[in-house]
Amino acid sequence: ADDMNLANPPVNRELMDILADGFIAHGYDMKWLHREIVNSDAYQRSWQPTPSNRLDEKNFSRMVLRRLPAEVALDAIAQATAADSELPKLAAAVNERAIGPGTGSYAKGGGKGNDYSLTLFGKPLREMNCDCERTSDPTLLQTIYTRNDPEMLARIESARKGAPAWIQELRSLFSIAPKAGGGKAVNREKLATMEARVIANEPKKPDTNDPAALKKYEAARQRYETMSANLQKQQQKLAPAKTANSTSTTLDVDKLATEVFLRTVSRPPSATELAQARADIAAAADPVDGLRDLLWAMLNTREFMVNH
Repeated sequence: ADDMNLANPPVNRELMDILADGFIAHGYDMKWLHREIVNSDAYQRSWQPTPSNRLDEKNFSRMVLRRLPAEVALDAIAQATAADSELPKLAAAVNERAIGPGTGSYAKGGGKGNDYSLTLFGKPLREMNCDCERTSDPTLLQTIYTRNDPEMLARIESARKGAPAWIQELRSLFSIAPKAGGGKAVNREKLATMEARVIANEPKKPDTNDPAALKKYEAARQRYETMSANLQKQQQKLAPAKTANSTSTTLDVDKLATEVFLRTVSRPPSATELAQARADIAAAADPVDGLRDLLWAMLNTREFMVNH
C-alpha cells in the first residue's frame, strides 16, 4: 500500500484506475473498497489448481497459497485459544495484537524490540528498508514452537497475563470430579465395561416359590444392587462439575468439536473429521482433555498456518 513508485508498477493498471475512481466517487469509503475486492471473482477463486493454471502465480487465475505473516499467525493463535469472554476484547483492543503498534502481548518493548516468537515466524528486525528482510519460509523451529514450546502450551491450557484460555473456561464448567481419596477417576472405557456387566448380571425372579431358588435370587439381587450403586458413584465422578455460574453441565461434544474447527480453520468439520474427533474425545479420561488435544492438533495443521 505504501510502495507506489515507478519501480513497482501495478499488475493491472486499468483495474487500479477503476478502483481509484470508484473509491473517490464513494467518498473515500474503505468499506466500499474492501467490499468490491472481496466480492470479485478473482478474490474468491479456489486455491486448488487446475491443469491449465497450476503454474500461474501472478495472473490471478487461482488463489496462491502463502504462509501467514508472523504477526497474523500469532494473533490467530491468540484468538483460537482465548476464552469466549476475551474474544470481544481481542477484536477491539488493537494494542493487544501482534500486528498492532507494537505494544501487544507478543511484541515486547513498544515496538523497539522483537519477541522471540515473532522473529521465529519471520518478522524482520527492520534494519533495512527492504521487503526482502521478511521471510515466510517454514522452519523446523516453527514446528517445534507450535508443538511443544512452553509459551504455546500455556496459551492453549491456561490463563496468560490474566486473560483466561478457552480450555481453562471449559474446564471450570465440565471437568470430571476427582476420585474420592485421591487418584484418577475411572475412565469412560472402564465405565462402559461396568455398565455392560451390571446389565448382564441383573437377576430374574424365579417363577416358583422354591426356597432354595428364592434364596439364590435374593443373594444375586443384593450383588446386583451393590454393583448398581457402585456404577452410579462412578457415573457421578464422571459427571461434569457444576459451578455457580453454569446453567447447564451437559457437554455437547459435537458442538465443541465444531467450535475448535471454527476457531482454527474457520470452517465446520466434515463428517469424517467430526467422527474422528468424537472418537478421540471419547477415548480421553476427561472430555476437556480430548478437546484440548484436538485444539492443539488443529493449531499444528498446514491449513491453519496458510492463507488459502
